[in-house]
Amino acid sequence: MTEKMTCYYDAEHKLINIGEWDYMKYPIYDNDGFIEEIVDGNPLPDGAYSKKMYVVLNEDGSRAVVDL
Repeated sequence: MTEKMTCYYDAEHKLINIGEWDYMKYPIYDNDGFIEEIVDGNPLPDGAYSKKMYVVLNEDGSRAVVDL
């Protein structure tokens, strides 16, 4: 079965992730214990981009982009 999913590619157009990107956001607290800002612990690499692609689920549970 195929479905459209967000796929991420690096600046050289190589697939780096299938599915939503995990930015690993975490809070930075001020001296009073209040959240000062939320930062990305895992930002997208420079030049990376996303697009919706058809993806198939393989027998081993992995996913692969398919060219329809």
